[in-house]
Amino acid sequence: MKHLFIGGGGLVGSAAVDKAIQLNLDWLCTTRDMLDLNQINTANLPLKMDPSNIGIVYLIAAMRTPTDCDKDPETSFRINADAPVKLAQYYAARGTFIVFVSSDAAAFSLGHYGMQKRFAENYMNTIGAAILRPGKINQTTTHDFAEFMIRRGQAQVGGLYWWNADPTQERS
Repeated sequence: MKHLFIGGGGLVGSAAVDKAIQLNLDWLCTTRDMLDLNQINTANLPLKMDPSNIGIVYLIAAMRTPTDCDKDPETSFRINADAPVKLAQYYAARGTFIVFVSSDAAAFSLGHYGMQKRFAENYMNTIGAAILRPGKINQTTTHDFAEFMIRRGQAQVGGLYWWNADPTQERS
């Protein structure tokens, strides 16, 4: 079963690719040079992204700086909400399991970024995707989150999953 990481060039995506290599998984990834999420068209996806070859899709790519999202809400909506939903629709309709990397901002933020992530989460709930809401991710925690994300994908159990680098911290 092939793992497709959409957004493999960022902090989380590159850690996921590292982890996929470590785990000896069959994988491929996209970067923003390969797939423009601002103008996504599932009819023109690269051939290597053919769903018959993909078992799990990890939707990682995002315009993730809240300030940038507030400055350009239309572009950020296309990247953070519209593109993930279109890709999830395309792959889920063909039997592929979806893992959507959201943000704790979806629960706590009233800004554009949080609202866009909530919008995408609402759709992901309807198709039984695994929705991951990480807390703060940085250079020291990104590989732990990547492993968590891949394990959720391999389990293929939908639902909402919170992840915190420090499990002793409680959410209120």
